[in-house]
Amino acid sequence: AGQRQQKVRERKAQVAGQVNVLKASNQQVQQALDAADASVRGQTAQLAAARQQAAAAGIASQEAAQAAAAALGRLQGARQALVANAIHAYAAPQDRGASSAGVAIDDISEAARKMEYEHLRSGSQANVLDAARAARLALDEARARAQGAASLAAKRREAAAAQLARLQADQQQQQQLADAYEQKIQGGIAELGQLDAQDAQLGSQVAQEAAARAAAARAADPSGGGSGGGVSVGPASSSGGISLVTVGGITVNASIAGQLGALLSAASQAGLHLGGGGYRSSAEQIALRKAHCGGDVYNKPASSCSPPTAKPGSSMHEQGLAIDFTNNGSLISSHSNPAWQWLNGNAGRFGFRNLPSEPWHWSTNGN
Repeated sequence: AGQRQQKVRERKAQVAGQVNVLKASNQQVQQALDAADASVRGQTAQLAAARQQAAAAGIASQEAAQAAAAALGRLQGARQALVANAIHAYAAPQDRGASSAGVAIDDISEAARKMEYEHLRSGSQANVLDAARAARLALDEARARAQGAASLAAKRREAAAAQLARLQADQQQQQQLADAYEQKIQGGIAELGQLDAQDAQLGSQVAQEAAARAAAARAADPSGGGSGGGVSVGPASSSGGISLVTVGGITVNASIAGQLGALLSAASQAGLHLGGGGYRSSAEQIALRKAHCGGDVYNKPASSCSPPTAKPGSSMHEQGLAIDFTNNGSLISSHSNPAWQWLNGNAGRFGFRNLPSEPWHWSTNGN
């Protein structure tokens, strides 16, 4: 059961690490998605503005078309006036008795032509020609304005729509990536829940096995509390809902009693005399925080305390899954200590990992 539990815990650590990486990646994707959403909103506003411009351009085009129609009407009126004046010059000369140039009255064609020339030189005819030219210019300008406004509005609308389409495609891609990360995260969390249940079940089995071994050891050696490989095992107890066993003078969670006993036996055979402190109650953790953190129990970071001390509720000692090792009664305070060097090379075989900043601190997950 102990070996199976260790494998479950290794898998838990692996899955937890994967979930943390996925959460960090998902956070970056969410930031990109937020940026994409903002871009889409901005571009949607630009497209709405472009559509308003297109609508305004449409109105301007209609107005220009109306102006062109009015100019065309004026031009046609001027042309009609020009024709009327020409006809009048031919059919109704001002003086049919004689021409100002002495032409005979019966020379009708000559008189008509003369009168036509006189009318063409008159101021009224000049006004008609000016009006015709002005109408033509107004017509051309109105048509040019209408075409320019419509063309510009269409280009702006098409550009805004194309940009919005690109942004929406990017937004959709980011959303799909975020959904994929979230699905993986939820899958990892679900697996962690299953592993927690297996861990608890195996922990109960390990505790029962440890209690049975302790009872057998006490029955075999009523005076000494039993031993396994020279390591004493005390009676099982509980605190805060945690099953505890004292192994070699170190009280730990019953689930790791067997692996701690094996480690202590191996260390003894290597010439080391390891001891230390294991389980720590919440009250003891609070007292240590007060002593090590200047009285700041709940706010100060653990690294700011001397020595570093976890906040109550977050220490592996409170679970009975961590040990502060001593060698020959002295705390293992440096990585050059022979006991640390031995532990560094061997503790992993028994399921213990070191917290690098604290040479003395070893736990089932390195925290």
